[in-house]
Amino acid sequence: MAGIGGDVAAGDLNHYGAFGVASSMVGTATSNKAFFLVFLLAISVRVINLLFSDFSQDAMLLEDAAIYWNMATIGNGLSDVLEYVIFDQTERAPGYIVFLGSIFSLFGEHFLPVVFLQSVLDSSTCLMIMALGRRVYSESFWVFGVIAALWPNFVLHSASILTDTVFMFVFTWFLLSFIWLLEEKRVRLALLVGILLGLATLIRPVTQFMIVLIPVFLPILLAVVGSGLRNAFRLSVVTTLIAASCVAPLILKNLYHYDSLALTSQNGTHLQNWVAAEVVMLRDGVGRSQAIDSLSSKTDQKLNLLSENKRDNPFVLSALQSRTAIDEITGTPFPVVLKSWVQGAVVNLAAPAVMIDKRVRSLPHLSFAADTKGTLIERLQQYATGSSSIYVIVLLIGSGVAVLVSGLQFAGFFVHLNRMPVLASLSILTVTYFILVNGPVGSPKYRLPIEPILIVWLGCALLAIASLFSRLRYFRTMS
Repeated sequence: MAGIGGDVAAGDLNHYGAFGVASSMVGTATSNKAFFLVFLLAISVRVINLLFSDFSQDAMLLEDAAIYWNMATIGNGLSDVLEYVIFDQTERAPGYIVFLGSIFSLFGEHFLPVVFLQSVLDSSTCLMIMALGRRVYSESFWVFGVIAALWPNFVLHSASILTDTVFMFVFTWFLLSFIWLLEEKRVRLALLVGILLGLATLIRPVTQFMIVLIPVFLPILLAVVGSGLRNAFRLSVVTTLIAASCVAPLILKNLYHYDSLALTSQNGTHLQNWVAAEVVMLRDGVGRSQAIDSLSSKTDQKLNLLSENKRDNPFVLSALQSRTAIDEITGTPFPVVLKSWVQGAVVNLAAPAVMIDKRVRSLPHLSFAADTKGTLIERLQQYATGSSSIYVIVLLIGSGVAVLVSGLQFAGFFVHLNRMPVLASLSILTVTYFILVNGPVGSPKYRLPIEPILIVWLGCALLAIASLFSRLRYFRTMS
């Protein structure tokens, strides 16, 4: 097939089905076998991880997990969950809670069915990453699948009661379908891209700005890969309208009941207590609790000026928190804000995923987010000196591996750029989007949306190195 897909087989472009991704993207028995073996490897690794996991409530319902679990177990069945999550609460997007409620209606309120089904979804995500890598290295595409199957950030999150695994399944499918759209330029693929982007946003609103950016960037990308302007415009309109229609009911509900166009009322809390708080911590050299207290005090002053009716509106509070956060960030010298964003990007790209493992977190240690302050180096020093020796050893080993992998991924981007300029440009735009949206907030969790791209870059680097060594051996043999 000609176009951005290079020498990808035509059988790789059958676009219908989620769990049938492997069979729909291959045209030969060898390819089918590779997809099957990678899925088997992925699910085996995840099941082994589950066998050594702690399924007690204290271990499983940490932080946000407890919020999702409690929302999904409210009432007497799925209908009560749907009514509550869609109409009665505003803090969280409904997608993952509906997923949990559906599982509970079939298997009861147990952890194991949830994490096992998430493991199946995560293993399917590995196949889609394998298909992404196939665009770059059509013969050695299995390498990308093996890397994804063993990727710690995926394995560990699949065993958690969090949105990440379900979001990554839908979002990776969106990335793959976006490439299908660039390759074939058909309306049915524009429909699929729009649906997947809308569903991803209903699971985690982090992609909501992509819906706004689609009509800006998609026509340009389509024109670059040879689509006529009229068709590029038509496909962009279809994609945008479908994605917007998925989130429109939630927005209209919030507009009718709360006079707000926001998807959730969580935006203000995140922007104030995480994004702006990180800027204040770096600027003033204070801890997180002090930064949050200072910001909350400013928001409370504004809130107290409002009528009681408005104070009861969760979106009013969210808007005030957002205004406080934005005022604080814009009132901070730009070099400090830039440094804060850079530090967040460094942590997001290089933080070892093993540190979020529940078994590692059970070791005595400080909280990097809550118990440290100052510059990134100063916070890392406090983090290390205040944690147990075993925890620090794991941290050092994990950080060393993460830095090495990050270096390979950086090199792999240039390999990707050389082999597939359009796809590499699209990938760097996606990475940039999430770095800017995440801002100074750093964690392996926030790196997840760009992991498919980082895995492709790592695979490109490893295959390029293997090719280089192969050539060196050949020249030595010839000499």
